[in-house]
Amino acid sequence: MVRLDANSHTQVSRIAYVVSLFPSYDETFILREVRALADRGVHITIFSLRRRSQAVVQSEARAFVADTHYAPFLISKDVLGALVRALVQRGRTVLGLVALIVRGCWRRPLALLKSLAFVPKAIRFAEILREQGIDRIHAHWATYPATTALVMSRLTGVPWGLTCHAHDIFNDPSLLPEKIEAADFVLTCTADNKRYLEGLTPVAARKVKVVYHGLDLKRFRPQRRPPGSDGFRILAVGSLLTCKGFDVLVAALGLLHRRGLAFEATVAGGGPEERNLRLQARAEGIADRVHFTGYATQEILVPLYQNADVFVLPAVVGQHWGIANVLVEALACAVPVVTTLLPSLPELVEDGVEGLVARNQDPVDLAEKIERLAGDGELRQRMGAAGRRRVEERFDIDANIGEVANALGVRA
Repeated sequence: MVRLDANSHTQVSRIAYVVSLFPSYDETFILREVRALADRGVHITIFSLRRRSQAVVQSEARAFVADTHYAPFLISKDVLGALVRALVQRGRTVLGLVALIVRGCWRRPLALLKSLAFVPKAIRFAEILREQGIDRIHAHWATYPATTALVMSRLTGVPWGLTCHAHDIFNDPSLLPEKIEAADFVLTCTADNKRYLEGLTPVAARKVKVVYHGLDLKRFRPQRRPPGSDGFRILAVGSLLTCKGFDVLVAALGLLHRRGLAFEATVAGGGPEERNLRLQARAEGIADRVHFTGYATQEILVPLYQNADVFVLPAVVGQHWGIANVLVEALACAVPVVTTLLPSLPELVEDGVEGLVARNQDPVDLAEKIERLAGDGELRQRMGAAGRRRVEERFDIDANIGEVANALGVRA
């Protein structure tokens, strides 16, 4: 198959997305990108490395499930058959890919074993890719999805690229320089990420392009907030993981309760920490003031944002990277934010302009920041308006999807 240049004007109509899991509750940003490309007339086929076990909570994802291929089990007829065929027909290429993975991952044995385990599955995916006449491959996440896409591309000649995000580049950079060098294009969602990638390989300076996650600003928009019946409305959204710092938020809410602040707090999201957080809220004496929604759809989240007085995300510095999409969603609804100084935060929030920056894992400081906004409605309004402007400038999906489409060779 002819290899296309990343800026080729050849019409691209069929694109394969390689992801860890589809649909994934906490990867709505990928779904938005897929949907925006589909709206441009592109046919999207999804290759998911993990089989779906969770319910499809995003209604828009259902349209793409029928065109999603899930990785077969390693010891299966499909995978073993594909491996034998590839060794017979393209043995040198397969062995070259194995050697590349070993060179890039040998310092991290677990990453090496996982990467090698995905090779036979990627070979089977490559057969499906060839059968369907797909024009380009796009991997989201620089870890195993990108490794899989690299194998698929080498075996088919179909051009490929990847989008880097956060933990996938900072936690384990195994094979990452080689992937950047091999890909036709590389996107990443923050300028801070790009600076880091430029330190891994010289080609990153010219090859890596920053494209912020896009948001539908017609859907996430400000709305006049009716007066709250139970006090100041505090919202937090995210998977209930330790890296999100929700335990710090509950501790801060306990302090605010003891100081006499009347508030109602909503924590929207599900995850392994939910039970611990509920127990913590009870111990703080605020179980009746903190509502845990569990996993929430976008249909539920949008009005939560629109009715909030402040949005809080005390993400743990050193365990959380990138720009949290929930911060973008809150600011799009003109809700001021209180968060921590993550490396990429200045690309979205300037302390005192769009929101307030609290010290890392400090419930006392977090409580003070929330209390400051609770007592100053004019400040909240000013920050919310500034936040909406910032999102309009950098995170409008109608503008940003054009950058993704251009990298993929899709005509406007």
